[in-house]
Amino acid sequence: LDSLLQEIKMSKTIDSPDAESGIVTTSPNFPVHWRDLSGWQADGIQFSSSSNEAVKMYDAILHQAVYHYNDRQLEGVSGASKRMMEADPEFVMGKIFSLGMDCFATNPIKNPEPRKKLIDFSKSAKTKQLTRYEQMHLVAAEHLAREDYWAAMVEFEDILKEHRRDPFALQMGFFLALTIGQTDRLRSIPQSVVEHYDPSTPFYGHVYGKLCFGQGENGDFTQGEISGRKALDFFPLDNWAHHALAHNFEESGRPLQGLRFLESTERDWTRGTTFSHHIWWHEALFNYQLGDFEGALSLYDGRVGPMALKDGGNFPLSDASSLLLRLHMEGVDIGDRAQAPAKAAIKNHDDFVSLFY
Repeated sequence: LDSLLQEIKMSKTIDSPDAESGIVTTSPNFPVHWRDLSGWQADGIQFSSSSNEAVKMYDAILHQAVYHYNDRQLEGVSGASKRMMEADPEFVMGKIFSLGMDCFATNPIKNPEPRKKLIDFSKSAKTKQLTRYEQMHLVAAEHLAREDYWAAMVEFEDILKEHRRDPFALQMGFFLALTIGQTDRLRSIPQSVVEHYDPSTPFYGHVYGKLCFGQGENGDFTQGEISGRKALDFFPLDNWAHHALAHNFEESGRPLQGLRFLESTERDWTRGTTFSHHIWWHEALFNYQLGDFEGALSLYDGRVGPMALKDGGNFPLSDASSLLLRLHMEGVDIGDRAQAPAKAAIKNHDDFVSLFY
């Protein structure tokens, strides 16, 4: 009951002033309470660490990663990571997470250091008394360090068989499947654990958001929409669920419905500061699909282009360039807009992290 009440409190709406109008309206809030050792154990996950603060910050990092936002009070993922390692400098899962993410996101030729650090850490960690959960995650991390994304994905699937409500294994297994083109697994991975979640457990809505994306990518648009709306009914700030539904509307040929959906939920998905640039791109695509090239270009000028240039990374730059390419192929005069993202992209030309980019 205590867990259920806490989850309700976390997902309740709060009064907040509208930045532009000054009018006080209601909007959902991101979670502010994190699981301690006993909270994680209730989900069947045990750590070798005895630090409640370390595992709380681990939970905070996962929430920010999953929901695509930066917790200002914690100073984002970097701030939470710092607090986590200060609380327990030997926290195994903390090191596995940070080093694993570095391996997943960096060019092994351009920056081999994260892989070397992870391999060295793995050797030293094996001499310690680790839990079964940590041992399995260490194996997955070693696969990441060796660039064996397939083996890492399979290991995360195995972790989920033993730890059904492990958000890290779900996040990593799902995005590795996306990265290496295992489309069927985008549905089967969340589907394998969704029944083990209920409204009293963290990420209850989000697992449906992942399932929504997987169902849509496998052509099951009706069930996908049901899953996506269920995710947002539970937690309206879930940017992945907004994104998954945008894909659903686009791929099922419903651009007008998709555009109205994103316009009506803009207040929610723009709060996910680390992913909203991509959802603006999806809104521009709906305009494009509807033949409103002027609207798409306006969104490029007002949102997609500036956000891509400010970030400078491959992901937002790929959004900017692909939108301009679509418009150019339709005969739209894009002027010299392509020059700025082209110059920015040169800085990343040897970052062969993803074929998507």
